[in-house]
Amino acid sequence: MHNLTFLCRMLASATHEMQNILAIIKESGALAGDVLNLNGPPRMKHGDKLFSALETLEAQVERGRTLMMALNTCAHAAAAEYDVLELSVFCDRTAVLADRIVRLRECSLKLVKQLDKGRIRADGFDFIQTAYRAVELVLAGCRAGDELTLALQPAENGQAVLRVASKTARAVPQSDAEFDAMTARIGAQARLEAGELRLTVPLASGE
Repeated sequence: MHNLTFLCRMLASATHEMQNILAIIKESGALAGDVLNLNGPPRMKHGDKLFSALETLEAQVERGRTLMMALNTCAHAAAAEYDVLELSVFCDRTAVLADRIVRLRECSLKLVKQLDKGRIRADGFDFIQTAYRAVELVLAGCRAGDELTLALQPAENGQAVLRVASKTARAVPQSDAEFDAMTARIGAQARLEAGELRLTVPLASGE
């Protein structure tokens, strides 16, 4: 456990530095665009291609920054630096981290948040791991072209629901002992239905 904690601390530090590096690249790209604008595309050979390349660079830098933020949160969470979680933020991070496995199945992932503010008392790493696994379980029943929704919704009696649902899948996601243990660690109740999985979690006192 000591080695894992150290690894998480280093990952948190490295991802923070990567965000700084990406910020410098973004600023440098913007400066290059300003310099190119002094001449203007009409008077510059291949100017349109240069501007297109800068737009691609900016988009990929933003994509990298978003991923680094998600990894940074995950690393801090694994180092046990959170005990009260802002659900909206952690759902954002989970969606970013799960996006690749969804795309590899030629599907898409849509994040819907109907609960802007809401906190739970749980280990941050356990929450991300559980939510990520929920996406995997629903994704297993999907076909290429399917759309998954990761939704954060309010519920009765001071609770919130994290819902992972497929637009077309009809199979009931198959849970296992590992996932059952994950849900228990974050104090959640899991409900599996055709094409969807719901995690109901109690909000922290005062939410």
